[in-house]
Amino acid sequence: LMRVLLGIAPYDFREFYPEYAARKVGDRRLIPGATPPLGLLYIAAVLKEAGHDVFFLDGIHCEEADFIENIRRNEIEITGFLMMGFGWSRSQQFLRNIRAACPDTLIAVGGPWPDTMQKECLEENEVVDFSAMGDGEYIMRDLVSCLESNGNLANVKGIAWRNGAEIQVNPVAPLIHDLDSLPFPAREMIDIDIYRPSIGHYQRLPATTMMGQRGCKHKCIFCHTNSWMRHGERYRSPGNVVDEMQELEERYGVQDILFWDNNLTEDYESINQRCEDISSRGLNVIWSGNSRADSLDLGTAKALKRAGCWKLLIGVESGVQKNLDTLKKGETVEQIEEAVALCKEVGIRVFATFIFGIPGETYEEGLQTIQTAIRMNADYTKFNTMAVHPGTALHDKMDYYGTCLGDSDSQSHHLAGFIPHTMTRDQLQDLFTRSNRDFYMRPKYILKKLLTTRSFEDMRQNIRGFQAYSRTLFNQTAAG
Repeated sequence: LMRVLLGIAPYDFREFYPEYAARKVGDRRLIPGATPPLGLLYIAAVLKEAGHDVFFLDGIHCEEADFIENIRRNEIEITGFLMMGFGWSRSQQFLRNIRAACPDTLIAVGGPWPDTMQKECLEENEVVDFSAMGDGEYIMRDLVSCLESNGNLANVKGIAWRNGAEIQVNPVAPLIHDLDSLPFPAREMIDIDIYRPSIGHYQRLPATTMMGQRGCKHKCIFCHTNSWMRHGERYRSPGNVVDEMQELEERYGVQDILFWDNNLTEDYESINQRCEDISSRGLNVIWSGNSRADSLDLGTAKALKRAGCWKLLIGVESGVQKNLDTLKKGETVEQIEEAVALCKEVGIRVFATFIFGIPGETYEEGLQTIQTAIRMNADYTKFNTMAVHPGTALHDKMDYYGTCLGDSDSQSHHLAGFIPHTMTRDQLQDLFTRSNRDFYMRPKYILKKLLTTRSFEDMRQNIRGFQAYSRTLFNQTAAG
């Protein structure tokens, strides 16, 4: 067996999500919006199943010194770090410090950034020994097993590695199509209470996250899912998903689950069977997730509601059809408005998201989008500025579409790091500020929130939502 440490490099979550403020839970930080890293916990479960000793640290809740101490105390042989797009540049010195302090410990990286910049990870940082592309569970298992047996690294699919002075990129690993074959994430390694979905994404506590699907068949130019998880959906069976929901309720006391599935309602038979299974088992946990507008019908909406689904996130993006077409959303404004109306009809809350800074979008069209948001009057609305992720069609033609103000800024949905040629940065920042003010400060919206407050948790989220709204506007004003 080998001794493995999985983790996320330390970083300040609020640098990218300034509306969230850290609070204390015992001696640990709680940052709403920071959720369990399911990918690492899946890998941990697979490695433990293979007999290895696995340890876990989350850099949101600890410091660099904690990693070094853990590596030394547990005699860690290989580390595996999750690298998001916004964390890569800030993790470079951390990785070098790990190597300097623990020179015998190997360093592997995986996640969205290495998945699209696999070879570059080794080129840009001399201490990185391996980078993985694809579903990480079996790649990491095979890598660790190969190292344990002194095998030939050229046979480990899905990795890039240092073969002497050369960087060798191995063949791509096959996708995991039988998702039911994976063990449930190793949640016993974390404290669920120090993680929490962001405001508007939970009603009860404890709350946590799940995944019942991977991949996406759609071609939105701004979304990194197609590059990270590659094309096409893969589904867990409804029974397997509900088994995990039941475990979360019975073993961990979870009362609210947020599904990270890209589109809960894409597979009509699967989601309806999942709803039937939840109801037949009598689970008390409530849940929510994401849905495209064009895959939601009245029958499915009613089934979701009966099975405990209380909220759906719908990516509206723009109130102007031209801009939806530019994004290759494959939906119409009318379809989206109909889906929002369906949710309201059956009593499912709607979390609507919008984007400013779409290629070709004008300031006047941004104002139209604000009016669309007001007309839809969703229960929760999130306004974002366009972010550019490596591996997306937007990133590939970034100069054609607009100006990117830097890799770090462009990864944030709040900092106006990408400016389309048809708009100035001042106009983009004005749309962001104006949209939040015009939507949330309406007397009609404030009255609606007061009338729909049903519990202490509702009241607490309303207060924290206002605080987050205030911090968002303050940080945006300061950035301008």
